[in-house]
Amino acid sequence: MKYELDNIHIRLWPLLMAFALHFLSSFVGIFNILNLPFLYIEVFVHELGHAVSSLITGGMSYRITMGAHGGDASVDGGNLKLVLFGGYLFPPLIGAVLYIMVNRSFESLIRALPYIWSGVALVVGLLWVRDFMTFAFILMIWLVFRSLSAIESLRQVKLFLILVSYYLIISGFTAPYEAYDKYFGGDDDVTRLARLIGWPVRDTVYIWWGVTAFLSCLCIVNDYIVIFKGKIIEGYDELQKYYPAKATKDDKNIDISGNGDW
Repeated sequence: MKYELDNIHIRLWPLLMAFALHFLSSFVGIFNILNLPFLYIEVFVHELGHAVSSLITGGMSYRITMGAHGGDASVDGGNLKLVLFGGYLFPPLIGAVLYIMVNRSFESLIRALPYIWSGVALVVGLLWVRDFMTFAFILMIWLVFRSLSAIESLRQVKLFLILVSYYLIISGFTAPYEAYDKYFGGDDDVTRLARLIGWPVRDTVYIWWGVTAFLSCLCIVNDYIVIFKGKIIEGYDELQKYYPAKATKDDKNIDISGNGDW
């Protein structure tokens, strides 16, 4: 039971905080301030999705910019449909992968994750950043994860990483609709992708929601596996308390019929 409660606790509070950051930042000042690092982590991953999608499909990425009103990736070539799709795909995808890694990995790998994030931010800054404003935001992201790597408590590191993963996954639901609602058929990724495919804009938003829902289900399945595994470990520990003797195949006193005792 203790294992199960600990797992619920380490998931519930980051989930509530991620929802609060997403939906209360426009109304409550303190949440607006707290939301900034997570917002620009999401923008960073979104633009990285465009850049990586362009490279994977044979194109080139020249520049990533981030500002007070979002970001932009300058790419050339590649599959434009996949490049546009990759922007909104990357945040929930990276969020789901991060969530599963945090919940199923050894301590050494969890400790390495902040270094990986800060390393990716540094590489992106060196390759694709050409202006001071974007450099400042990349530096902020680097400092967040570099500071996280200095925290001694593994539990606090896991809580923060799970919070980041929740935030990215939730953005998979909110970002496509917010972009469409903000620009309403303008130059946003949702509308441009819908025009290329020839689908209604709303259907394009539904596709992103469906992909995000699928990734969310993978995280839920992972939770059940982790909790079930924890129950097995707890059951084994309890069994060891009552039967501390070590049985071997040479033990002559074992009654495998179920009618006798050790």
